[in-house]
Amino acid sequence: MQLSINNSIPFKYYAPKAAHDPRISELLWISGEICFSMEGRESGFCRAERQELVVLAVKKGLMSVKCQGKRRNFFEGQIMLVHSGLEQCELEPRDSAEAAALVFEGSLIDQVMHEHFQEDRLYCRNLLPEVITLVKLVENDRVKTHEYSAAAYRFLLELYDAAQEYQEESGLPLLVQTAIGIMDEEFAYLDGVSDVAQRLEVTESHLIRVFSRSAGISPGKYLKRCRIAHAKILLAQPEMTVALAAQMSGFSSADYFSKSFRRETGMSPGEYVRSCTGKQKSSQKARMLLDEAYL
Repeated sequence: MQLSINNSIPFKYYAPKAAHDPRISELLWISGEICFSMEGRESGFCRAERQELVVLAVKKGLMSVKCQGKRRNFFEGQIMLVHSGLEQCELEPRDSAEAAALVFEGSLIDQVMHEHFQEDRLYCRNLLPEVITLVKLVENDRVKTHEYSAAAYRFLLELYDAAQEYQEESGLPLLVQTAIGIMDEEFAYLDGVSDVAQRLEVTESHLIRVFSRSAGISPGKYLKRCRIAHAKILLAQPEMTVALAAQMSGFSSADYFSKSFRRETGMSPGEYVRSCTGKQKSSQKARMLLDEAYL
């Protein structure tokens, strides 16, 4: 597997005991694992090599993944399957995110998952607990070879069943996908979740119920994260004030923005600005936004 975050490669291959048994390593084994985090200004990519399957699970936050020309959002617990037949997958967090990656190798992968790979069923329901269990298994030197092999094969079958439940477009209902699209594009102009529900011609309570159940996060919290992520881009600019960043990100007041920002990031807007000192502060998108603001 190739995994790069901001042009650095945090991934390291492991050599568990199963790798030394050719009967197992040729069929199925876990060649590596990593848990990593990304901030809103970072980007990365992931690519699987021959006879590899990368299981990418979001542990916290929201991860946007572009693959095969399509971009999809992954919430906490959701999983993407990256196999060798795919193009390079681009990773981009919404605000900040934590993820885990497991790499499987062997001929059994294609034998079991071929049908799903052919149909581009690459997205799964929540298997995060199982992923974390396997991560711990890989790091445990006391695990016997047959236990290791059995766990890997059992998880592969669980992946098959989970991918069978695949729903078109990121595994989320159409209502949730549309709500996400509205909030991603118009977060700065929305009055709140009620505004989104009105546009979708559903009740606010229905949208909250469906969104929360499918995405694992409430639409109100998702909207706030969109605004915070945008505000962080603006605050990295030397000309930006907290009040203007709040206004341009859709917050009703600078005071409410400051409280929300601290709750989401653990620091005040001023502390975040100081943390950006010495880093690259300009981007074409942010400069365009600033120019529009001062017109």
